Amino acid sequence: METDVGESYDFEKKRPITKGHRDLKCNALATELKFIIHFVTDGWGCEFENVPIEGENLFKLFEVFCGPSHSSTKTPNAIGFGTKVKGTLHKLGLFSTGDEPVKAFHRNRNSNSCTDSCTVWRIDRRAAFEGLKHFTDYDTFESLPAGISYYSLNTADGLGTSFLAKKINGTFV
Repeated sequence: METDVGESYDFEKKRPITKGHRDLKCNALATELKFIIHFVTDGWGCEFENVPIEGENLFKLFEVFCGPSHSSTKTPNAIGFGTKVKGTLHKLGLFSTGDEPVKAFHRNRNSNSCTDSCTVWRIDRRAAFEGLKHFTDYDTFESLPAGISYYSLNTADGLGTSFLAKKINGTFV
């Protein structure tokens, strides 16, 4: 079989997209984007469907996702993480903030849901999946896992809840 691969041959458009090709492309992605893809597909928290997640809690999940091998100098805190995620999602057309029309990932400052003013993320899982599905092995939104619970009742007083970021460990393949 011969294929003309002259100057006009477009390797990007004509290359077959195999699992190996997708895996190679994903290896080159920023760690923050790898985390966001995993969070939307396999690590989704069922509590986040209609409720925003605090930026600090999203960062805690990211730290667990990265494990001890991730250098704290790459993304040292929640603010640096939020900035990197914002830039990456903005390039993909999935990010909005403040009064902008809401996209898949909407970041806002919210003093109502936190003890102090903090960053909160509203994530539309369906819209996020549609924007990221070319990075995944999932074909449809309906094929995604249902989600897990990251919150548990405080055992000491029975009042309030605790956020358990380590539960994301059970979602790794």
